[in-house]
Amino acid sequence: MLSKLKSYNQHFFDRVDPLRFDAFRIVFALALMLQFSSYIKFGFIEKGILAPAFTFHFHFFPFIKPLPAAGLKFALFLTLIGPMLMLFRKTLRTGATIYFISFGYLFLLEESYYNNHFYLILVLTAFYILFSQKGSTKNNRFVFKWQHDLFVFMICIVYFFGGLVKLNHDWFLLQQPTRTLLEMNSDASPFPGLLKSEFAVYYITYGGLFFDLLIPFLLLLRRTFPYALALTLIFHITNIFIFNIGEGGNIGVFPIMMMGANILFAPQVGFRKLLARFIPGVEPVYKTNDKSPDLPVPHNAKLIRIVVYSFVALQLLLPARPNVISNRASWTGQGDFFAWRMKLNNKQVQVAYYFQESRDSPRQKINIGRIINTMQINCLGQHADMVYKFAMYLDERMRKETGKDMIITADILVSLNGREPALLVDSTTDLSRVSYSPFVDPEWVLPAPE
Repeated sequence: MLSKLKSYNQHFFDRVDPLRFDAFRIVFALALMLQFSSYIKFGFIEKGILAPAFTFHFHFFPFIKPLPAAGLKFALFLTLIGPMLMLFRKTLRTGATIYFISFGYLFLLEESYYNNHFYLILVLTAFYILFSQKGSTKNNRFVFKWQHDLFVFMICIVYFFGGLVKLNHDWFLLQQPTRTLLEMNSDASPFPGLLKSEFAVYYITYGGLFFDLLIPFLLLLRRTFPYALALTLIFHITNIFIFNIGEGGNIGVFPIMMMGANILFAPQVGFRKLLARFIPGVEPVYKTNDKSPDLPVPHNAKLIRIVVYSFVALQLLLPARPNVISNRASWTGQGDFFAWRMKLNNKQVQVAYYFQESRDSPRQKINIGRIINTMQINCLGQHADMVYKFAMYLDERMRKETGKDMIITADILVSLNGREPALLVDSTTDLSRVSYSPFVDPEWVLPAPE
Protein backbone atom coordinates (compact mmCIF):
# COMPACT_ATOMS: atom_id res chain seq x y z
CA MET A 1 0.00 0.00 0.00
CA LEU A 2 2.80 2.38 0.97
CA SER A 3 4.70 1.53 -2.21
CA LYS A 4 1.63 2.34 -4.32
CA LEU A 5 1.21 5.66 -2.50
CA LYS A 6 4.89 6.43 -3.06
CA SER A 7 4.52 5.60 -6.74
CA TYR A 8 1.44 7.82 -7.03
CA ASN A 9 3.27 10.67 -5.32
CA GLN A 10 5.87 10.54 -8.07
CA HIS A 11 3.13 11.26 -10.63
CA PHE A 12 1.14 13.64 -8.41
CA PHE A 13 2.10 16.69 -10.48
CA ASP A 14 2.19 15.06 -13.91
CA ARG A 15 0.57 17.13 -16.63
CA VAL A 16 -2.76 15.83 -17.95
CA ASP A 17 -4.63 16.72 -21.12
CA PRO A 18 -7.38 19.17 -20.01
CA LEU A 19 -9.87 18.08 -22.70
CA ARG A 20 -11.87 15.75 -20.43
CA PHE A 21 -11.76 18.42 -17.73
CA ASP A 22 -13.22 20.93 -20.23
CA ALA A 23 -15.83 18.56 -21.65
CA PHE A 24 -17.22 17.59 -18.27
CA ARG A 25 -17.29 21.27 -17.29
CA ILE A 26 -19.71 21.97 -20.15
CA VAL A 27 -22.01 19.06 -19.26
CA PHE A 28 -21.85 20.02 -15.60
CA ALA A 29 -22.71 23.66 -16.32
CA LEU A 30 -25.64 22.69 -18.54
CA ALA A 31 -26.97 20.40 -15.80
CA LEU A 32 -26.80 23.27 -13.31
CA MET A 33 -28.72 25.50 -15.69
CA LEU A 34 -31.37 22.79 -16.00
CA GLN A 35 -31.55 22.58 -12.22
CA PHE A 36 -32.26 26.32 -12.08
CA SER A 37 -35.41 25.74 -14.15
CA SER A 38 -36.65 23.17 -11.64
CA TYR A 39 -36.24 25.70 -8.81
CA ILE A 40 -38.33 28.18 -10.77
CA LYS A 41 -40.98 25.55 -11.55
CA PHE A 42 -41.22 24.56 -7.89
CA GLY A 43 -41.39 28.17 -6.73
CA PHE A 44 -38.52 27.53 -4.35
CA ILE A 45 -38.16 31.06 -3.01
CA GLU A 46 -41.87 31.78 -2.49
CA LYS A 47 -43.05 28.34 -1.33
CA GLY A 48 -39.86 26.86 0.08
CA ILE A 49 -38.24 29.74 1.96
CA LEU A 50 -40.55 32.74 2.33
CA ALA A 51 -43.82 30.94 3.11
CA PRO A 52 -42.66 29.02 6.23
CA ALA A 53 -42.28 31.00 9.46
CA PHE A 54 -39.39 28.74 10.49
CA THR A 55 -36.47 27.22 8.61
CA PHE A 56 -34.32 24.30 9.81
CA HIS A 57 -30.68 25.36 9.77
CA PHE A 58 -27.83 22.91 9.39
CA HIS A 59 -25.70 22.25 12.45
CA PHE A 60 -22.83 24.73 12.76
CA PHE A 61 -24.63 27.16 10.43
CA PRO A 62 -27.35 28.77 12.59
CA PHE A 63 -26.24 32.19 11.35
CA ILE A 64 -27.44 31.48 7.79
CA LYS A 65 -30.74 33.33 7.60
CA PRO A 66 -33.15 34.11 4.71
CA LEU A 67 -32.64 37.45 3.02
CA PRO A 68 -35.64 39.60 2.04
CA ALA A 69 -37.50 38.36 -1.03
CA ALA A 70 -35.49 40.51 -3.47
CA GLY A 71 -32.20 39.21 -2.05
CA LEU A 72 -33.31 35.59 -2.25
CA LYS A 73 -34.49 35.98 -5.84
CA PHE A 74 -31.19 37.61 -6.76
CA ALA A 75 -29.28 34.72 -5.16
CA LEU A 76 -31.36 32.26 -7.18
CA PHE A 77 -30.77 34.27 -10.34
CA LEU A 78 -27.01 34.02 -9.72
CA THR A 79 -27.33 30.22 -9.80
CA LEU A 80 -28.16 30.65 -13.49
CA ILE A 81 -25.50 33.27 -14.23
CA GLY A 82 -22.76 31.17 -12.63
CA PRO A 83 -23.19 28.10 -14.87
CA MET A 84 -23.53 30.31 -17.95
CA LEU A 85 -20.08 31.74 -17.19
CA MET A 86 -18.74 28.25 -16.46
CA LEU A 87 -19.48 27.27 -20.05
CA PHE A 88 -16.46 29.33 -21.11
CA ARG A 89 -12.96 28.51 -19.96
CA LYS A 90 -11.90 32.13 -19.48
CA THR A 91 -14.77 32.82 -17.09
CA LEU A 92 -14.80 29.39 -15.42
CA ARG A 93 -13.41 30.46 -12.07
CA THR A 94 -15.65 33.54 -11.89
CA GLY A 95 -18.75 31.51 -12.75
CA ALA A 96 -17.87 28.70 -10.36
CA THR A 97 -17.29 31.19 -7.53
CA ILE A 98 -20.63 32.91 -8.17
CA TYR A 99 -22.44 29.59 -8.23
CA PHE A 100 -20.70 28.17 -5.17
CA ILE A 101 -21.56 31.20 -3.04
CA SER A 102 -25.15 31.65 -4.26
CA PHE A 103 -26.15 27.99 -4.37
CA GLY A 104 -24.22 27.23 -1.19
CA TYR A 105 -26.20 29.94 0.58
CA LEU A 106 -29.54 28.60 -0.69
CA PHE A 107 -28.47 25.05 0.18
CA LEU A 108 -27.69 25.98 3.80
CA LEU A 109 -30.96 27.87 4.30
CA GLU A 110 -33.12 24.81 4.83
CA GLU A 111 -32.10 21.34 6.00
CA SER A 112 -35.35 19.80 4.75
CA TYR A 113 -34.32 20.25 1.13
CA TYR A 114 -31.01 18.44 1.53
CA ASN A 115 -30.12 16.18 -1.35
CA ASN A 116 -26.93 14.21 -1.84
CA HIS A 117 -26.41 15.52 -5.35
CA PHE A 118 -26.64 19.12 -4.08
CA TYR A 119 -23.68 18.34 -1.84
CA LEU A 120 -21.83 16.73 -4.75
CA ILE A 121 -22.51 19.78 -6.91
CA LEU A 122 -20.98 22.08 -4.30
CA VAL A 123 -17.87 19.90 -3.99
CA LEU A 124 -17.33 19.74 -7.75
CA THR A 125 -17.93 23.49 -8.11
CA ALA A 126 -15.32 24.12 -5.42
CA PHE A 127 -12.90 21.96 -7.42
CA TYR A 128 -13.43 24.12 -10.48
CA ILE A 129 -12.69 27.23 -8.41
CA LEU A 130 -9.49 25.83 -6.98
CA PHE A 131 -8.18 23.85 -9.94
CA SER A 132 -7.43 26.45 -12.56
CA GLN A 133 -5.90 25.15 -15.76
CA LYS A 134 -2.24 25.94 -16.21
CA GLY A 135 -0.80 27.49 -19.36
CA SER A 136 -1.78 30.58 -21.25
CA THR A 137 -2.34 29.42 -24.83
CA LYS A 138 -4.35 26.74 -26.60
CA ASN A 139 -1.35 24.47 -27.07
CA ASN A 140 0.19 24.44 -23.61
CA ARG A 141 -2.79 24.13 -21.30
CA PHE A 142 -2.91 21.28 -18.81
CA VAL A 143 -4.22 20.19 -15.42
CA PHE A 144 -2.26 18.31 -12.84
CA LYS A 145 -2.92 14.62 -12.43
CA TRP A 146 -4.07 15.05 -8.82
CA GLN A 147 -6.65 17.61 -9.92
CA HIS A 148 -8.20 15.31 -12.49
CA ASP A 149 -8.01 12.33 -10.15
CA LEU A 150 -9.84 14.17 -7.38
CA PHE A 151 -12.86 14.60 -9.68
CA VAL A 152 -12.71 10.89 -10.45
CA PHE A 153 -12.37 10.07 -6.75
CA MET A 154 -15.54 11.99 -5.85
CA ILE A 155 -17.61 10.19 -8.49
CA CYS A 156 -16.28 6.83 -7.29
CA ILE A 157 -17.10 7.73 -3.68
CA VAL A 158 -20.72 8.51 -4.58
CA TYR A 159 -21.17 5.19 -6.33
CA PHE A 160 -19.29 2.93 -3.91
CA PHE A 161 -20.68 4.25 -0.64
CA GLY A 162 -24.12 4.49 -2.22
CA GLY A 163 -23.85 0.71 -2.67
CA LEU A 164 -22.10 -0.08 0.61
CA VAL A 165 -24.90 1.38 2.75
CA LYS A 166 -27.37 -0.90 0.95
CA LEU A 167 -25.79 -3.99 2.48
CA ASN A 168 -28.41 -4.11 5.21
CA HIS A 169 -31.37 -6.25 6.24
CA ASP A 170 -34.12 -4.09 4.73
CA TRP A 171 -32.52 -3.61 1.33
CA PHE A 172 -31.08 -7.08 0.85
CA LEU A 173 -33.77 -9.28 2.36
CA LEU A 174 -36.98 -7.23 2.30
CA GLN A 175 -36.27 -5.35 -0.95
CA GLN A 176 -37.17 -2.16 0.89
CA PRO A 177 -37.61 0.69 0.25
CA THR A 178 -37.58 -0.42 -3.42
CA ARG A 179 -41.00 -2.07 -3.19
CA THR A 180 -42.56 0.99 -1.58
CA LEU A 181 -40.96 3.47 -3.98
CA LEU A 182 -41.95 1.51 -7.09
CA GLU A 183 -45.51 1.24 -5.85
CA MET A 184 -45.62 4.99 -5.19
CA ASN A 185 -44.30 5.82 -8.67
CA SER A 186 -45.96 3.14 -10.79
CA ASP A 187 -49.19 4.98 -11.69
CA ALA A 188 -47.31 8.09 -12.89
CA SER A 189 -44.79 6.08 -14.88
CA PRO A 190 -45.05 5.42 -18.65
CA PHE A 191 -44.63 1.73 -17.71
CA PRO A 192 -46.93 1.16 -14.70
CA GLY A 193 -47.19 -2.59 -15.23
CA LEU A 194 -43.42 -3.01 -15.32
CA LEU A 195 -42.87 -1.03 -12.11
CA LYS A 196 -45.41 -3.19 -10.29
CA SER A 197 -43.67 -6.40 -11.34
CA GLU A 198 -41.35 -8.54 -9.23
CA PHE A 199 -38.77 -8.22 -12.01
CA ALA A 200 -38.56 -4.46 -11.42
CA VAL A 201 -38.19 -4.99 -7.67
CA TYR A 202 -35.29 -7.41 -8.02
CA TYR A 203 -33.72 -5.49 -10.90
CA ILE A 204 -33.61 -2.24 -8.90
CA THR A 205 -32.68 -3.87 -5.59
CA TYR A 206 -29.90 -6.22 -6.56
CA GLY A 207 -28.95 -4.68 -9.88
CA GLY A 208 -28.63 -1.29 -8.20
CA LEU A 209 -26.63 -2.74 -5.32
CA PHE A 210 -24.03 -4.51 -7.44
CA PHE A 211 -23.94 -1.65 -9.94
CA ASP A 212 -22.99 0.86 -7.24
CA LEU A 213 -20.36 -1.39 -5.71
CA LEU A 214 -18.68 -2.47 -8.95
CA ILE A 215 -19.10 0.41 -11.39
CA PRO A 216 -16.23 2.57 -10.03
CA PHE A 217 -13.75 -0.23 -10.69
CA LEU A 218 -15.23 -1.03 -14.10
CA LEU A 219 -14.99 2.63 -15.11
CA LEU A 220 -11.39 2.88 -13.97
CA LEU A 221 -10.17 -0.12 -15.98
CA ARG A 222 -9.54 0.63 -19.64
CA ARG A 223 -10.65 -2.83 -20.80
CA THR A 224 -13.99 -2.65 -19.02
CA PHE A 225 -14.68 1.06 -19.57
CA PRO A 226 -16.86 0.58 -22.71
CA TYR A 227 -19.09 -1.91 -20.87
CA ALA A 228 -19.20 0.30 -17.78
CA LEU A 229 -20.19 3.24 -19.98
CA ALA A 230 -23.14 1.29 -21.38
CA LEU A 231 -24.19 0.15 -17.90
CA THR A 232 -24.14 3.69 -16.48
CA LEU A 233 -26.30 4.97 -19.34
CA ILE A 234 -28.85 2.18 -18.81
CA PHE A 235 -28.82 2.64 -15.03
CA HIS A 236 -29.27 6.41 -14.98
CA ILE A 237 -31.85 6.51 -17.76
CA THR A 238 -33.84 3.88 -15.84
CA ASN A 239 -33.62 6.04 -12.70
CA ILE A 240 -34.95 9.05 -14.60
CA PHE A 241 -38.10 7.13 -15.56
CA ILE A 242 -38.53 5.67 -12.08
CA PHE A 243 -37.66 8.49 -9.69
CA ASN A 244 -38.15 11.72 -11.62
CA ILE A 245 -41.76 10.78 -12.34
CA GLY A 246 -44.14 10.26 -9.43
CA GLU A 247 -44.00 10.65 -5.66
CA GLY A 248 -41.02 8.47 -4.80
CA GLY A 249 -38.50 11.26 -4.56
CA ASN A 250 -37.20 13.44 -7.36
CA ILE A 251 -33.50 12.99 -8.12
CA GLY A 252 -33.31 16.01 -10.41
CA VAL A 253 -30.25 16.46 -12.61
CA PHE A 254 -28.23 13.79 -10.78
CA PRO A 255 -28.56 11.15 -13.55
CA ILE A 256 -27.52 13.67 -16.23
CA MET A 257 -24.55 14.81 -14.18
CA MET A 258 -23.38 11.26 -13.49
CA MET A 259 -23.75 10.20 -17.12
CA GLY A 260 -21.64 13.23 -18.05
CA ALA A 261 -19.07 12.21 -15.45
CA ASN A 262 -18.21 9.20 -17.62
CA ILE A 263 -16.10 11.66 -19.60
CA LEU A 264 -13.66 11.88 -16.68
CA PHE A 265 -12.99 8.13 -16.86
CA ALA A 266 -12.58 7.97 -20.64
CA PRO A 267 -9.11 7.00 -21.93
CA GLN A 268 -7.26 10.25 -22.49
CA VAL A 269 -5.92 9.52 -25.98
CA GLY A 270 -9.05 7.79 -27.27
CA PHE A 271 -11.36 10.54 -26.04
CA ARG A 272 -9.38 13.24 -27.83
CA LYS A 273 -9.33 11.26 -31.07
CA LEU A 274 -13.08 10.67 -30.84
CA LEU A 275 -13.88 14.36 -30.36
CA ALA A 276 -11.46 15.33 -33.14
CA ARG A 277 -13.67 13.42 -35.59
CA PHE A 278 -16.75 15.49 -34.82
CA ILE A 279 -15.60 18.85 -33.46
CA PRO A 280 -13.58 21.20 -35.69
CA GLY A 281 -10.48 22.61 -34.04
CA VAL A 282 -9.90 19.68 -31.70
CA GLU A 283 -6.49 18.17 -32.39
CA PRO A 284 -6.39 14.36 -32.49
CA VAL A 285 -3.16 14.40 -30.48
CA TYR A 286 -2.51 16.38 -27.30
CA LYS A 287 0.27 18.85 -28.01
CA THR A 288 2.10 21.29 -25.81
CA ASN A 289 4.60 24.03 -26.60
CA ASP A 290 6.53 23.27 -23.44
CA LYS A 291 9.62 21.36 -24.57
CA SER A 292 10.72 20.22 -21.13
CA PRO A 293 9.57 16.68 -20.25
CA ASP A 294 8.81 17.61 -16.66
CA LEU A 295 7.45 20.65 -14.92
CA PRO A 296 9.10 21.84 -11.73
CA VAL A 297 7.18 20.75 -8.66
CA PRO A 298 5.20 23.67 -7.19
CA HIS A 299 6.88 25.37 -4.25
CA ASN A 300 3.90 24.48 -2.03
CA ALA A 301 3.80 20.83 -3.16
CA LYS A 302 3.95 19.47 0.39
CA LEU A 303 1.01 21.59 1.50
CA ILE A 304 -1.02 20.55 -1.56
CA ARG A 305 -0.42 16.88 -0.80
CA ILE A 306 -1.45 17.32 2.84
CA VAL A 307 -4.66 19.14 1.88
CA VAL A 308 -5.56 16.63 -0.84
CA TYR A 309 -4.96 13.55 1.31
CA SER A 310 -6.81 15.16 4.23
CA PHE A 311 -9.80 15.79 1.96
CA VAL A 312 -9.70 12.18 0.74
CA ALA A 313 -9.58 10.92 4.33
CA LEU A 314 -12.53 13.11 5.28
CA GLN A 315 -14.63 11.78 2.39
CA LEU A 316 -13.83 8.23 3.47
CA LEU A 317 -14.72 8.91 7.10
CA LEU A 318 -17.95 10.90 6.68
CA PRO A 319 -19.98 7.95 5.32
CA ALA A 320 -18.97 5.91 8.39
CA ARG A 321 -20.35 8.59 10.72
CA PRO A 322 -23.92 7.18 11.02
CA ASN A 323 -22.67 3.77 12.16
CA VAL A 324 -20.29 5.29 14.70
CA ILE A 325 -22.98 7.52 16.22
CA SER A 326 -25.74 4.94 16.38
CA ASN A 327 -26.77 1.45 15.33
CA ARG A 328 -30.23 2.80 14.47
CA ALA A 329 -29.31 5.64 12.12
CA SER A 330 -32.09 4.70 9.70
CA TRP A 331 -34.60 5.33 12.49
CA THR A 332 -33.18 8.48 14.08
CA GLY A 333 -31.77 10.01 10.90
CA GLN A 334 -28.47 10.61 12.68
CA GLY A 335 -25.69 11.20 10.14
CA ASP A 336 -28.00 10.88 7.14
CA PHE A 337 -26.49 13.92 5.46
CA PHE A 338 -23.15 13.97 3.63
CA ALA A 339 -22.93 10.17 3.82
CA TRP A 340 -24.35 9.09 0.42
CA ARG A 341 -27.29 7.25 2.00
CA MET A 342 -29.28 7.51 -1.22
CA LYS A 343 -32.76 5.97 -1.47
CA LEU A 344 -31.89 3.92 1.60
CA ASN A 345 -35.11 4.46 3.55
CA ASN A 346 -38.70 5.42 2.93
CA LYS A 347 -40.63 6.91 5.81
CA GLN A 348 -44.30 7.77 5.96
CA VAL A 349 -44.89 10.18 8.82
CA GLN A 350 -47.69 11.80 10.80
CA VAL A 351 -46.66 14.73 12.98
CA ALA A 352 -48.58 16.61 15.65
CA TYR A 353 -47.16 18.99 18.30
CA TYR A 354 -48.90 20.05 21.51
CA PHE A 355 -48.40 22.46 24.37
CA GLN A 356 -49.72 22.49 27.92
CA GLU A 357 -49.16 24.71 30.95
CA SER A 358 -48.66 21.80 33.33
CA ARG A 359 -48.86 18.02 33.38
CA ASP A 360 -52.35 18.26 34.85
CA SER A 361 -53.70 20.58 32.14
CA PRO A 362 -55.02 19.26 28.80
CA ARG A 363 -52.76 19.19 25.77
CA GLN A 364 -53.57 21.76 23.13
CA LYS A 365 -52.65 21.05 19.52
CA ILE A 366 -50.42 23.47 17.64
CA ASN A 367 -51.32 24.14 14.00
CA ILE A 368 -47.83 23.46 12.66
CA GLY A 369 -49.14 23.67 9.07
CA ARG A 370 -49.24 27.43 9.54
CA ILE A 371 -45.59 27.49 10.60
CA ILE A 372 -43.82 25.06 8.30
CA ASN A 373 -44.71 23.51 4.94
CA THR A 374 -45.54 19.91 4.03
CA MET A 375 -42.01 19.01 2.94
CA GLN A 376 -40.57 20.34 6.20
CA ILE A 377 -43.11 18.37 8.22
CA ASN A 378 -42.31 15.18 6.33
CA CYS A 379 -38.58 15.66 6.83
CA LEU A 380 -39.06 16.61 10.50
CA GLY A 381 -40.60 13.21 11.18
CA GLN A 382 -37.52 11.50 9.78
CA HIS A 383 -34.74 13.27 11.69
CA ALA A 384 -34.34 13.56 15.44
CA ASP A 385 -32.33 16.76 15.13
CA MET A 386 -35.25 18.47 13.39
CA VAL A 387 -37.70 17.24 16.06
CA TYR A 388 -35.44 18.91 18.61
CA LYS A 389 -34.93 22.16 16.64
CA PHE A 390 -38.65 22.62 16.05
CA ALA A 391 -39.43 21.99 19.72
CA MET A 392 -36.88 24.66 20.70
CA TYR A 393 -38.51 27.08 18.26
CA LEU A 394 -42.02 26.34 19.58
CA ASP A 395 -40.82 26.72 23.16
CA GLU A 396 -39.43 30.17 22.44
CA ARG A 397 -42.48 31.16 20.43
CA MET A 398 -44.94 30.09 23.14
CA ARG A 399 -42.90 31.91 25.78
CA LYS A 400 -43.11 35.12 23.76
CA GLU A 401 -46.85 34.72 23.15
CA THR A 402 -47.90 33.67 26.65
CA GLY A 403 -45.06 34.83 28.88
CA LYS A 404 -44.95 31.31 30.37
CA ASP A 405 -42.81 28.22 30.00
CA MET A 406 -44.90 25.60 28.29
CA ILE A 407 -44.52 21.84 28.06
CA ILE A 408 -43.98 20.86 24.42
CA THR A 409 -44.88 17.30 23.40
CA ALA A 410 -45.43 15.54 20.11
CA ASP A 411 -47.11 12.54 18.52
CA ILE A 412 -44.81 11.51 15.69
CA LEU A 413 -45.79 8.28 13.96
CA VAL A 414 -43.27 6.88 11.50
CA SER A 415 -43.62 3.94 9.14
CA LEU A 416 -40.10 2.84 8.18
CA ASN A 417 -39.78 0.87 4.94
CA GLY A 418 -43.33 -0.46 4.97
CA ARG A 419 -43.49 -1.37 8.68
CA GLU A 420 -46.44 -0.59 10.92
CA PRO A 421 -46.32 3.03 12.13
CA ALA A 422 -44.51 3.48 15.46
CA LEU A 423 -43.90 6.43 17.74
CA LEU A 424 -40.55 8.15 17.23
CA VAL A 425 -40.68 9.81 20.67
CA ASP A 426 -42.70 9.24 23.81
CA SER A 427 -45.85 11.37 23.68
CA THR A 428 -45.26 12.49 27.27
CA THR A 429 -41.66 13.67 26.80
CA ASP A 430 -41.23 17.41 27.19
CA LEU A 431 -39.22 18.10 24.04
CA SER A 432 -38.40 21.61 25.18
CA ARG A 433 -36.23 20.11 27.93
CA VAL A 434 -34.30 17.47 26.00
CA SER A 435 -30.74 17.91 24.75
CA TYR A 436 -29.27 17.06 21.39
CA SER A 437 -25.82 16.56 19.90
CA PRO A 438 -25.10 15.56 16.29
CA PHE A 439 -22.44 13.17 17.61
CA VAL A 440 -24.57 11.27 20.15
CA ASP A 441 -27.53 8.93 19.75
CA PRO A 442 -30.50 10.81 21.32
CA GLU A 443 -31.75 8.78 24.27
CA TRP A 444 -35.20 10.42 24.12
CA VAL A 445 -35.92 8.75 20.77
CA LEU A 446 -37.81 5.50 21.26
CA PRO A 447 -36.30 2.18 20.09
CA ALA A 448 -36.58 1.37 16.39
CA PRO A 449 -39.34 -1.06 15.40
CA GLU A 450 -38.31 -4.59 14.45
